[in-house]
Amino acid sequence: MNIIGHRGSNFNDGENTLRAITKALNDEVDGIEIDLRAVENNIIILHDETVNRTTDGSGHYKDFSSQSIRSLRCMNGDKIPLLQEVLCLQKPIKELILEFKEPGLAGEVSQILDNHLQFTSGQYKKNIIVSSFNMEITKELSCYPDKWKLAILYKDDFSSAIERAKFYNAPDVHVPMSDINKYNIKYAHKKNRRIYAYTVNSVKDYDLCLSCGVDGIFTDNPKYFVQRAATEEQAR
Repeated sequence: MNIIGHRGSNFNDGENTLRAITKALNDEVDGIEIDLRAVENNIIILHDETVNRTTDGSGHYKDFSSQSIRSLRCMNGDKIPLLQEVLCLQKPIKELILEFKEPGLAGEVSQILDNHLQFTSGQYKKNIIVSSFNMEITKELSCYPDKWKLAILYKDDFSSAIERAKFYNAPDVHVPMSDINKYNIKYAHKKNRRIYAYTVNSVKDYDLCLSCGVDGIFTDNPKYFVQRAATEEQAR
């Protein structure tokens, strides 16, 4: 079962920052999930529509210029990073999962990925996975099948999500914990879909995912679950 650092290493190191991502990579996660938004001509890594919760600033992110939003400091002292900065990290990322938080970014993100060929060719070919809760954005992302793999991220209904995955030829479905059970996972696997569960922060949820045959989990505390998985592997 793959362990994905949700916004990096969210518990301890300031979500969606280079330090948090590097921490998770050093802890040997199987992948990283980050959130994409645009300010002027830059793709930034930011979850919320405001900067209030995660930085020393306040206000809607669209009210900032590229320069002013980069002058803010996150809770760990880092800047809000650019997508290019994540792609330039020296540590290899086995799976980089990009959640699009607004429409109209696919073309620009595709161009950025083209300029960082180690992520789209050779050893790391097709390790980019994209998703969005917004169905219109999902449709937009589906138009670039040669650039990335599409995942269906949803809050509505499991069966509908599986049908959308089939329609868009998306190999992955990102599933809330409330829909994790053996029946659903077995059904998804029969449809040749991988299931990643969000967001797994308790041992109870981890054990349920493991027993149900989930393919991966998103967690705010990846170090703990990477170590747990390693201990279980040694015990086998």
